[in-house]
Amino acid sequence: MKATPCYVDSKFAPYAFESLQVIDEKAADALGISLHTLLINESLKAGKKNDLRAMRLSEKATVSDSIIDGIVALSHKTVSSWHEIEHQLNTMVNDVLPTVIFVAQKVYFNQIKMSMALRDCGYKTIAIVFDENMVAHQKKYFDNLIYTDFSSFLLFINKTERPLLLHTQGWLFRYHIPVLINVYKSAHCRQIVEIMDSQSFYLPCSVLTQAAEAMQRAWGDDVFENHKLQSVCEAYIVEHADGVVFNGNDGYRNSLLSDCVGTQKKNHLSFPSWPLKDFFYSSNVTNFKTKLVFIGGIPPLTLNRPHEFFGDAQLLTVIDKLMSKGCHLDIYNNPLIAQQKDYPLFYDKFFELSDSYENFNFYLGEHPQLLGKKIANYDYGLMVYDFSGVYTGDLHFKHLIPTKLFSYLEAGLPVLVSARFEAVCEIVLKYNIGLVINENEIDCIPEIISRVSVQDLKRNVLKAREQIQMHNNIHDLIGLYERVIG
Repeated sequence: MKATPCYVDSKFAPYAFESLQVIDEKAADALGISLHTLLINESLKAGKKNDLRAMRLSEKATVSDSIIDGIVALSHKTVSSWHEIEHQLNTMVNDVLPTVIFVAQKVYFNQIKMSMALRDCGYKTIAIVFDENMVAHQKKYFDNLIYTDFSSFLLFINKTERPLLLHTQGWLFRYHIPVLINVYKSAHCRQIVEIMDSQSFYLPCSVLTQAAEAMQRAWGDDVFENHKLQSVCEAYIVEHADGVVFNGNDGYRNSLLSDCVGTQKKNHLSFPSWPLKDFFYSSNVTNFKTKLVFIGGIPPLTLNRPHEFFGDAQLLTVIDKLMSKGCHLDIYNNPLIAQQKDYPLFYDKFFELSDSYENFNFYLGEHPQLLGKKIANYDYGLMVYDFSGVYTGDLHFKHLIPTKLFSYLEAGLPVLVSARFEAVCEIVLKYNIGLVINENEIDCIPEIISRVSVQDLKRNVLKAREQIQMHNNIHDLIGLYERVIG
């Protein structure tokens, strides 16, 4: 929605909450946070404190003047000014092909897969990113890619008179980003927000008192104020965004919608990262000994990644249990997590385990779209975790469908999955493409997999991925786009 002039307070206190105010006459509820607080929150993360000191908001400043002027002050040295973004889009967007603009810090795997399927369906796709590290690698998956800074992007969407459809990313502790986009975008723009890890699911109220010290170690001394801000932003998005995509099952969507009283529910869609046929691989290799593989991001073993929130994903106890039973396991770590030169510092225990067990290896992984061919010769993809002492909210595990499930299917692999991932287990059991493992059964994995034929499961995977592939589901997303464009 286009924001009408809105009074904001004159204080710069981070996360200062105000009384609810209506920022658009059509919105029944609005953010209980000053808009410039969100801008400051983002700018501080971008390290632009000196520019912030130059901002001056009068006692009755409005969104249309002081805030916009503040963004201009933050944008004096950018890779692409908002004028340049406008110029680039004018050369890219035409009235012949419908166009989707994906917006993210850096393009993530689901956006790549959606883009490729949309292009096959006659859509044009453009990515606008705020991190240049992956630009050269990712540009081939879109018709065009623009690298700019967030401040210039806000100016652009505020000024543009071109009808645009934005598909943006919402993720943990960053939900203020799509809120700012929603507030500043012109009346010609529509925004669909993709909810990744839900703030309220990941850190429910019960966790705030149970693991307070660990939360501060992980996310800073102001984590409770920030969490409150992010939770309000998430609720605002669910209620007021033009459209919302949930990266999980219908339970994920319904749980977040339980308090939604608006009229936008028809523009909410559950749409996980379905397997893409372009990345399909399969192998006829028969291993003498069953080989397990894990792909994904392993949180570094550092003080700011405490066990209470990262212990399950760090996998150490699972590795110990599997190694004690003689299993073979290779890990391909997400290359975006850390640079290889930092591995000895961040992952010392993994290398110690690798030295101790010849059947365990820890590798720097590939990008997901390149990984399928590398792992196709394994027997099972691992999605098994030990949740002991981990406080992450139960709804996070219950309804989310992680991308790695579909990456395993793209490689032709059946999966071993923890029973706590209920949405994933439903898919696995429906298509008979793996085995569900209870937390007290990790020690029994060798015995469990000995009872089934991995070749039968692999044949089921090849059938299932053809049925549920992205191209067979992309019209659900196109339907959402068409409803939002109206």
